[in-house]
Amino acid sequence: SNQMLGHAGNIAVAITLRRPVQIPDAFIINGVQETASAGGEGLMDTLPTNENSVPLGAVFDTATLVEKIEKYGIKATLVPYEENVHGKLECSWIATLSTAKPTLAGEILKALVPSKVTKMLTDEIFDVLVGEAGSSIRGEKHPRSLEGGICLHHRDGPDWHKHCSIWENIPDGVWRKNCLEAGGRNLAELVQHRTSHLSRRWILYVGDHEAPAQLKQIDGVGLVTRKEEAYSSSSLIAQNKVTSFFTNKPFESIPRDLAAAIDYFLCSRLPYFIGNSVSTFSATQIARRDSLATWYNSRSIPLAPFFTVYFIPIVYTFTEEASAITKHMLKVSILSVRKHMPTSSIQVLYHGSDDTAFRAWLTKREVTLYDHQPKWRDKLKKLVGRHAENEAYFGKSQRIDIPLYLFAEYCLFLDAETIVAAPFSFSDFGLDIPAKLAVSSEIGKTPKPLNAGVLLMNLPFFRETLEGFHSFIFSHPGQELKSSWFYHEAYLKFYKEDLTLLQDEFNVKPHWNVPGTWQKRKIVHFHRLKPHDILQYWLEGKCGSSAAKHCEAYQDEPLLCDSVQHFAWTATVDPSIIPDYCHDIFPAWPSNSKLCVDFFEAISSQKQPVGPKCERYLKQVITKRGMKPDVFPNLR
Repeated sequence: SNQMLGHAGNIAVAITLRRPVQIPDAFIINGVQETASAGGEGLMDTLPTNENSVPLGAVFDTATLVEKIEKYGIKATLVPYEENVHGKLECSWIATLSTAKPTLAGEILKALVPSKVTKMLTDEIFDVLVGEAGSSIRGEKHPRSLEGGICLHHRDGPDWHKHCSIWENIPDGVWRKNCLEAGGRNLAELVQHRTSHLSRRWILYVGDHEAPAQLKQIDGVGLVTRKEEAYSSSSLIAQNKVTSFFTNKPFESIPRDLAAAIDYFLCSRLPYFIGNSVSTFSATQIARRDSLATWYNSRSIPLAPFFTVYFIPIVYTFTEEASAITKHMLKVSILSVRKHMPTSSIQVLYHGSDDTAFRAWLTKREVTLYDHQPKWRDKLKKLVGRHAENEAYFGKSQRIDIPLYLFAEYCLFLDAETIVAAPFSFSDFGLDIPAKLAVSSEIGKTPKPLNAGVLLMNLPFFRETLEGFHSFIFSHPGQELKSSWFYHEAYLKFYKEDLTLLQDEFNVKPHWNVPGTWQKRKIVHFHRLKPHDILQYWLEGKCGSSAAKHCEAYQDEPLLCDSVQHFAWTATVDPSIIPDYCHDIFPAWPSNSKLCVDFFEAISSQKQPVGPKCERYLKQVITKRGMKPDVFPNLR
């Protein structure tokens, strides 16, 4: 994987500089690192020699790689490696990757596909590992299906422990405390909390050592390793035969990095991956899966600060019982993610099946939908009675089931009333990313985790505690419960010892008046007044009961107009959203609906922030429509 990342970084830099690419036709098949570097900050890289290398094209389909490069208008050639000519090739792949354009390096990484020989081997292994639904093997029902396949990449060998001992103790003040199993816990426990929601699960264990016996004790989970018949029953896979497909050099067993290449392509074909994010093998798998993977060491991905292809999965919930206005706001929020982070994974726990047009809209924007039919709906009805049909109760409660659907180490839950205002990736949460749950402060001045409208979740932790959390939520007397209990207060009370403060820039609210926060904003959250609230107040003289006191004091929200402009900038990407949104705000007032559309078009056309006084734009469109602004007394 270090070699793959090195090729990806160097090629991406060459493409950016518009230079021809000469690719060393060498792949190290035995790259065990044993010698500490001069500064003691890591282990020395293994360099290619005639003894430890084979041609790159023996393992990877170099024709596909060259074709990919040349699509960028860059000439690419492979240069045969000759030790007596080239000497020991040295390449600081980390330094090069850190200067490469991340998205471009990521594309090159995905173009490193198996050669014909590697594919033949992995195909044959895969055919033995995985069966079609209902298929049989040796006359018995096949025990493994593709849908339940988990690749577990586990580093526990002596060289890894040596690496961790050096790496975690580099005296530079950088957080490095996640090289081994999270919290020193049993690997089986860590795997269980990452996979308990999956059906028909089985594990393909890949590593440079024996699989821990504890893994075989996970109830209902089959374990496959290289030494077991399930892996090696193919006539081609006997250890003394595999290496001969690549080299005539004598090896007692499959060399480590050749085995790793085969494992890498096998893992890439399974739907689920658990690894160690400090390992470049795992980090590469996490990248190619758009961060929809987990890592048993948890916390940070060390490559993320300079290889910014790791975008945290974004999660929403939605019920078709929600209002049309909620649906419009969700559309705009999703479009804001796509605008600033086009490759980010977006997931929605979706309740209902009748609104085929909206489902199609979501699918077109590459949103993954999970059919959400919560088992606790009857419990909710017993607690809150008729309110259980209310969007504010049921819709806001859906988020408690996110761990039952999503497979990832972390996700970021967003309310529909949020707008992503700038791109962000894993690195923006820090190397010491919160271990459990994180929410922001309520008013921007109080440094306490109080607002769960944007919620950073470590999903294995949330899944581990979910049964107790469900019991806690539904064991309270209904007459005491407001809708905020289900999406806010319950989290703060049950998880009060586990909550970490999320940086303010991930939940900036229009009513905040904290110097510097707006300039750093990543996510804007319409926590009090929504765009439709203030428009109703200006044009109809009133707004909903829950927002009434805030409407009257709207001038106390210094960031309201700039926040509404963010909404407008994003909403106008889809020409149908603003007209539909305005119609649903003023269904009985076509003239006000037109003014609403005109207002959003006016502020979205401004490239600079409109500042705290956007009423002037509404006054202008009112005048253009032949009306007098004085008719609207709340328009100050």
